[in-house]
Amino acid sequence: MWTPQTLTSSVVSPVRTSPWVASLPWDSFWFLSGFWLPILVLIPVAWGEPLVWGVTLLFWIAHRLSSTYLAWCVSEYRSVVRQNRVYFMGWPLALLAGFALFLLPPESVILLPRIWRFGLLAAVDYFWSLYHFSRQHYGVLAIYRSRQRKDPTQSAFNPSLLRWDWFLCLAVSGLLSVCMDLHYGEFEPLQDWVGGENSGLWTSQASLFKTALSVVVFAFWGATLYYYCQQRQSVARMLYASSLCAMTLISFYVSPVLYFILIQIQHWLVSLGLTQYMASRSRMRHSGLWYGFWQRINAWPLGALGVLVLASVLLMPFLEADAYLLHQLDSSVLARWDGSFGLYVLGLLAFWSAYVHYLYDRGVFRFSDAKVRQAAFTLLATGPTSAVDASVETKL
Repeated sequence: MWTPQTLTSSVVSPVRTSPWVASLPWDSFWFLSGFWLPILVLIPVAWGEPLVWGVTLLFWIAHRLSSTYLAWCVSEYRSVVRQNRVYFMGWPLALLAGFALFLLPPESVILLPRIWRFGLLAAVDYFWSLYHFSRQHYGVLAIYRSRQRKDPTQSAFNPSLLRWDWFLCLAVSGLLSVCMDLHYGEFEPLQDWVGGENSGLWTSQASLFKTALSVVVFAFWGATLYYYCQQRQSVARMLYASSLCAMTLISFYVSPVLYFILIQIQHWLVSLGLTQYMASRSRMRHSGLWYGFWQRINAWPLGALGVLVLASVLLMPFLEADAYLLHQLDSSVLARWDGSFGLYVLGLLAFWSAYVHYLYDRGVFRFSDAKVRQAAFTLLATGPTSAVDASVETKL
């Protein structure tokens, strides 16, 4: 969504009545879930596994479609899509063609087994997803920052603050995640393919390694809160930054699978909560059948969320084909396709939908674009929608 690059255009900023996006209870569930999600660790296995599968079924593909929903089903974004047709239509089609040309040809054409090609794409997706998580965290911090009253004596948008936010997000969702995955040997499947040793790093000094990382996170957490206080940042921003640091600490002391589940759910909740909130505030009217239909859906309580959840339930059995191929997951639906060319086609569509999600996230939250900024902040602003604050930064 955003990168630490401050826009310099000046627009009269609206009167902001609250630092929260919607309210403290709403933000606590959707944005600050890093505080309460770890409670799932305490749920007995007999209940925990069905709960995780249920949440995955409802929210996984739903979050992947959320930015597409904003682009095509919220009328405020109509001008954005029309202005950037190559980006929103041309690039997804180019991605689909490129993935098809790389993943589907037989070995006689591309001298690499298909499963290796999927593995290479999965490796790229792993690192891109960490960056994607970092972007989302930075975006939430940017939204909270944009809702603050500007102090005439001390800018809330100074470059050092933006750099600190960006480093925080990259550290907790990038650097430390890679460190822990290396430590737990999560790259063993890749090592299997290249014939390497199957062992995590630093396993002989696991306790010392985790303690050292914990000290680093606690120190950085304390420094962040102290710096935010100096910069007169809102409690909302401090809480969100704290939730990221807290989940990072938890990652050192729970299983890799459990931590992966927790950060995934946190990511899904932020994405879906923001989409539902923005769609529900859509007020721009169009007489056409398409936007007229979605205006009625968005006006329903949790209408956008309901559509996305329904799509997730219907599509997940097919769009998990990439995981089925790479990890041999037990799936009664995909087992019927096992060994067939159709399974690779489903795997292609699964990867394609993930990368289109990255593309559309950038497209609908690229605040360096004036039309995107107007569309997004019309739906996010707490004050008059005709005057939005342009002192925010783009994610890309």
